[in-house]
Amino acid sequence: MTSRIIKSVIMCSIAMFALRVDAYNIHPARPTHYFYTPTPYLNTEWDMVASLHEISYTLPQKLQMHTSILDNVGRICFGARYAILDNLNIGSGLAWSFASLRGHSIPHWDPDPRLGSFLCWGPTLTDYFELALIAHNQLGKHISFGADAGMMITPSEYWSIIGELGFSFDFDEQKPYLNTVWGVRVHPPKIPYLSFDAGIDCVETPPREFARHYAPFIDAIFTMKTMR
Repeated sequence: MTSRIIKSVIMCSIAMFALRVDAYNIHPARPTHYFYTPTPYLNTEWDMVASLHEISYTLPQKLQMHTSILDNVGRICFGARYAILDNLNIGSGLAWSFASLRGHSIPHWDPDPRLGSFLCWGPTLTDYFELALIAHNQLGKHISFGADAGMMITPSEYWSIIGELGFSFDFDEQKPYLNTVWGVRVHPPKIPYLSFDAGIDCVETPPREFARHYAPFIDAIFTMKTMR
């Protein structure tokens, strides 16, 4: 219940702030996450993203700082990303979740923080279709490696379809884990600095338990260029 209240307050605050500062003619940036997977591209310097799953700020030299209030992006809840190429970046940081809806959390059977890293590559990036392929690892009390894939299809200027598939293998348990999530992102053209996500997550579980446990995915995203 507490996490729901916090989530609602944050979402309302983001929306109210964005609407309040509309008079200042905000120049929007773009989210650098789909649902739980990072995008292959980073924002330009001094761009800001504020949402439940991504609070980021891009610094010069292709470096972006990132944290997640709810669950995580790239299986990291606090860290940094560096753009090697326009469609290739590497991230590292704290592999954990500050709060979770039992979705793509760093495995809920292992709550201890770990060191995580990922490599994200985008083989296809167009206005209509984006594909991201991610290799990741988490090192600590448990050691795990895996791969995720995220895609976004944009058939309309008003909305997009997002789908993700994730795989991890825990070497201590000698057990694989799977998860998937599908949903939509609404991005009204009249308020280009705001977008809203909603989806259904098949929670990360061993294959024999796959598709037995579900969780909602929600996000409200505010973006802006802080310097022009």
